[in-house]
Amino acid sequence: MKIALSILLSLFTMQSLAQELVLSGTPSKMIEVDQFGDRRTQSDFVENKLQITKDGENYYWASRGNIPLARTSSGIYITYIAADGSGYIKTVNETAKAKFIEQSPDNTVGRYTYVEHITHDLTSITLYGN
Repeated sequence: MKIALSILLSLFTMQSLAQELVLSGTPSKMIEVDQFGDRRTQSDFVENKLQITKDGENYYWASRGNIPLARTSSGIYITYIAADGSGYIKTVNETAKAKFIEQSPDNTVGRYTYVEHITHDLTSITLYGN
């Protein structure tokens, strides 16, 4: 029994080590719109940290319960789309991200490097961050 438990534990550890973090971000603005069109905006919070991991050729929305993601790219933009239809993340490639961050904080281009859009029931939540 101990041997089986040790093998299971080592397989779990190896699987966890195989995942690499490909995108991490902290939101700085959230906009929530409900089914009635009511809108709420928040700016001062540091919750819902974004994390996307990669295991082999598969991507996962780690910060949302490891939802499988499809990755597409076009120009400087990279988009990760949730397989279950619950949302997407759009970001810029590393080269563009470095340029965006160099921009002045007053410049809209430099303020955010990703957008995370989540749908739940008939509510839409959009998070912007770096």
